[in-house]
Amino acid sequence: MRSTAAATYDDKPWQQAIAEQITKEIRSRLDWIGLQGTDKEGSEVVEKKLHGLDGTQALLPYVSQVRGIDVSESMANEYNRRAQSLGLTSERMYATQGNLVAPSAAEPSSSALTGPDFFNFDLVIVSLGFHHFEDPGFAAKRLVERLKAGKGVLLIIDLLPHAAFKSGDGHHHGHGSAHSHASGQEYGAGHQHVSPSQAGAGESVAHQGFGQGQVVSIFQKAGCLDVDYVTLEKPIRLGDDLRGAERKVFMVRGRRGE
Repeated sequence: MRSTAAATYDDKPWQQAIAEQITKEIRSRLDWIGLQGTDKEGSEVVEKKLHGLDGTQALLPYVSQVRGIDVSESMANEYNRRAQSLGLTSERMYATQGNLVAPSAAEPSSSALTGPDFFNFDLVIVSLGFHHFEDPGFAAKRLVERLKAGKGVLLIIDLLPHAAFKSGDGHHHGHGSAHSHASGQEYGAGHQHVSPSQAGAGESVAHQGFGQGQVVSIFQKAGCLDVDYVTLEKPIRLGDDLRGAERKVFMVRGRRGE
């Protein structure tokens, strides 16, 4: 049975516009990311948190293999359904449900993530999902561990800081699996941010974006070298009309040390 939320998470024009915008930005920076001139047959990528498949969509023509990971089984299934609709084999493009980045878990939540198929990547990408991780610093370390030593690149695309919403407000991305940051449970449709006053004790709350110094420090502490950061000139619009909130976006990349 398909999840309606997973199957329709990028149906709206504004969601498609974000995906197209991110795809263009990634493809305009292949050399900066480290893929320009790379042998396609030997380039492997993992996308963590499958928001709109932005990273996969942008990089698929330039890599030999893509692996996706999402905490939502319905999102992973939808990812695989779309791969099949493109005529791609599971060897070329495949996602699994799991969580690599939960600080409370000593090991990944899925045994599939401990196999060789989920290590030694040329690139790990998180597109517009890093601000949803409970502990971004811990998450970055876990992701860097999956890269090829001395060569693999971690790429994060996310939001610059913005003012926290007042109690009772929230903004709905709709760019990924439907879940509430107050409860962590899968439900309904939409991607809701809540203010700290709305969340219960011990429950995770989305981070309100990242400044340059903050995210560069996260990369460096995770073991990345040659860290570089760019702010995208054009903001993204989170909404389907002129009232939709505009958010500035950054990209940061770093290479795993030896």
